[in-house]
Amino acid sequence: MDTQEIFAPAGGVGQACPAPAPSPGRYAILRHCRSTDTHYDLLLEVPGHELLATWQVFVPPERWGAAPVAATKLPDHRRMYLDYEGPISNDRGAVTRVDAGIQKLLELSPLRWRCVLRSSHCEGAEMALVLIRDNRAEPKCSNDDWTLTVQHA
Repeated sequence: MDTQEIFAPAGGVGQACPAPAPSPGRYAILRHCRSTDTHYDLLLEVPGHELLATWQVFVPPERWGAAPVAATKLPDHRRMYLDYEGPISNDRGAVTRVDAGIQKLLELSPLRWRCVLRSSHCEGAEMALVLIRDNRAEPKCSNDDWTLTVQHA
């Protein structure tokens, strides 16, 4: 599933799916080491969808904050990655889980996702995460470009 499976195209931007009930789901942040780079994959469960919404972020999670960080929407991933650590097939590197826990998806639209993450690794750690699609008309800016901001509770 990619973003187009969540949103039906409408004028190039897409149409919001019904607002999800703010029920808890799981999330994971994986450190993905490849021969060419190291980045972090943010994986979020989406109510009613089998695959995980996934973003690639080159800034380590401990540096996520109020200042926007670039995030790239990737094709959605299988649920097994919520628990998986180890090598990725076809020589695509290896992943290590750096955080995981419960998330509550509060807003889901073609241009903005907002959720609260509650870490299972740090007692009482919680952060509000906002992903905003960069929808500028610039040729170099694709619909896969997002910004991520965090407010630590």
